Amino acid sequence: MKTINFTPSRPRNRCADEVRTFVAYATKVRRGRVRGSKREWFRAGRAGVNAGIQSFRRSALATRIAAGLVLALLGAAFSARAADSVEQWGVYEVALPGLTNGNPFLDVRFAAKFSQGYDTIEVPGFYDGDGNYRVRFMPEKIGAWNYETVSGTAELNGKTGEFTVTKPSAQNHGPVRVANTFHFAYADGTPYK
Repeated sequence: MKTINFTPSRPRNRCADEVRTFVAYATKVRRGRVRGSKREWFRAGRAGVNAGIQSFRRSALATRIAAGLVLALLGAAFSARAADSVEQWGVYEVALPGLTNGNPFLDVRFAAKFSQGYDTIEVPGFYDGDGNYRVRFMPEKIGAWNYETVSGTAELNGKTGEFTVTKPSAQNHGPVRVANTFHFAYADGTPYK
């Protein structure tokens, strides 16, 4: 006598295995080859298959959620790289992988020179942990900008790129500065309150 087991041989095909077993047994029941207590076992087996289908649906949902999380993480990884455009007075960030041996907080000098036309601004960078070095820059002028990294290590030195600075959004008035000796105002002239 052959025993039909509803436990899966391979976890990833649990639902398929149970459905195959259920169909094979259902065929025997319809042909009258199963009688008495075995019919009760068939009903219990059917409940097991239904549970298997439910678990398959749950695992399919879990797979979709996991895929969504992976895509979100990949999107975050790619957005950590420098963007092609940033608004005026926004933050433009350059992130580069580099050395992790020694003490990267003190041993590695890292900066970037941002230039637009004849204006050049050198901004110091910093070690952000896990082998990542970053430079953050707030552009004051609209237009095309270029950058080149400066470092004592070959991995970080001479990396270049370009980006475009667009008009600021309605809520972005720029940094606060002293205006008329005794007052404060945003960079676009809006009074600071």
